[in-house]
Amino acid sequence: MHSHWRDCQEWSKIGLPLSTTSNEACKMYDATVTQYIGWYDDASVGGLMGSMENMKQADPEFVMGRVLSAWFGLGAKSISRDEKLRKDVEDLVRSAQGDTITAREKQHVEAIRLLAERDMPGACNVWENLLVEYPTDILALKLSQATYYDLGYSAQLRDSAARALLVWKPSMPLYGYLHGMHAFGLVETNFYGHAEKSARKALELNPRDIWASHAVCHVMEMEGREDEGIAFLANTLQDWSSCNLFAGHCYWHWALYYMEKGDYHAALDIFDSQYRGRKDA
Repeated sequence: MHSHWRDCQEWSKIGLPLSTTSNEACKMYDATVTQYIGWYDDASVGGLMGSMENMKQADPEFVMGRVLSAWFGLGAKSISRDEKLRKDVEDLVRSAQGDTITAREKQHVEAIRLLAERDMPGACNVWENLLVEYPTDILALKLSQATYYDLGYSAQLRDSAARALLVWKPSMPLYGYLHGMHAFGLVETNFYGHAEKSARKALELNPRDIWASHAVCHVMEMEGREDEGIAFLANTLQDWSSCNLFAGHCYWHWALYYMEKGDYHAALDIFDSQYRGRKDA
């Protein structure tokens, strides 16, 4: 778990200044992005939703906080059916028309506008253009990855992470997660050996990278390595099970291995004890 979150000055030092004077807003932005990428709730900040609320309280007008809020809202709702979400997006877009925020932040707002209008490829194009100039903006990378996945754009999913890896330094915060992102893109484009290598690298850097563990699950599934998959998940349970925002899906993979072996009782035991009723499944 993290013990240090970056303030205004630290974000500026890495070339990603945030348009707020609130150090607390910057720290809670860092906490929110980190938890979202890592698929876990950090109790020290009240979890993902807690850090979102803390960020909003620290600076209600913080544009990147509003970008994140709109992103999460659009994941479950539509501006055509939710009047409050529509107004929030419109207000966000309107707030970006002046010169009080950075060009990078304006690009994030534009991507949200396109996403709200269901132009998912257009939003991805904005994030990709942003990443050309700001390749260390991991939020832009994460949002484009998630949208590429929804679109089924497997090659873009793979290549966006590959480009970031060419620029990032291993000493940068969250660097290890790039290998996990790249690993899943490789899985989705059938490069299973390369995918496993990239995923193992991610787990070497951060054993709690559940997205990398998930990539390993897919490799072993596709290569018919059920016994190895079962052993992998059992031996790393303490690492990935703490990532409560996605652990249910890994339990699903675990049950699937047993089903493929014909051990339906073991599969049902996992389903009943770990999977049934989970929101992250």
